[in-house]
Amino acid sequence: MKKLMILLVLLVLLVPTYGCKKRLTQYSNGTITLTLPEGFTEGHSDDYEYMLTSGDAIVLCSHADKKFLENNGIEDITLDEFTAFFSSDKTLLLDRSFKNYNVFSYESEINGLTSYNMIGVYQVEDGFWLVNFICDNTDVKKFEADFLDWAGMVTFRSH
Repeated sequence: MKKLMILLVLLVLLVPTYGCKKRLTQYSNGTITLTLPEGFTEGHSDDYEYMLTSGDAIVLCSHADKKFLENNGIEDITLDEFTAFFSSDKTLLLDRSFKNYNVFSYESEINGLTSYNMIGVYQVEDGFWLVNFICDNTDVKKFEADFLDWAGMVTFRSH
């Protein structure tokens, strides 16, 4: 009986820690695939190729193809140079380079609301992708580690 009580106490203590993690799901528009917790919904925006929203986070995906690069005079550019192109006018909170992508973060204010933005920058065959993970700036501690994890699980379909 004593062993059963100890087991029950351990289960009660572990369930809040491990039992409440949301299961990861893959979301895709056919070209880009993001692995995020269940509960995101696809949205639509004329400014982004792919958009996902949940109750407290947004993911916006932009593709800078060869035409975009040519129009901006940056067709022969490296991943680090492209990242600097988009991050140079921001006060960065985080700036990291990984093997095949870069991440930077900053705060922005729109209509009096301050948000935390973490951008993953990825080089692909025909240009670059920017994946913007966004939450309210009061939720940074809740999301920063998750955003870093999610940025590392972005994949692309080759043409």
